[in-house]
Amino acid sequence: MKSIKTSKKFTQKQTNLGYFFLVASIILVFAGRVEMVAVAILHLVVAYNQKDKDLIKIEKDHLEIKLSLLSSTRFIKFSDITKVEEVNPKKVFLHYNEGPKSKKLRIPVHMIEPIELEDFLTFINNKLKPVPDTSL
Repeated sequence: MKSIKTSKKFTQKQTNLGYFFLVASIILVFAGRVEMVAVAILHLVVAYNQKDKDLIKIEKDHLEIKLSLLSSTRFIKFSDITKVEEVNPKKVFLHYNEGPKSKKLRIPVHMIEPIELEDFLTFINNKLKPVPDTSL
């Protein structure tokens, strides 16, 4: 089993943004804007939850994808994946079938280290290539 974790750069940026909101909310408390404290705390909690989180787990015959704290885990069999679409370096889609429906999932490129993303895309593309029939 291999897993793709949240990049340290992404979690650091989210944490810094949470601290900025916290400082701004402390200043705004004096102006009567108490709700900013809740926004700052929520942002820090989400940033802490994303730290070293497995976004994508590669199992023997399927992927487990859980992108955020409140999202449900998606189980996608390798046999159901139809293609990987790289629109541009910041936009990658995973196309798969779920029953009779065709679905599309956006991979959060900004949350993954570039090397891990490249390895993942190579792995998936290799899984999509048909194995040549050697029996004659």
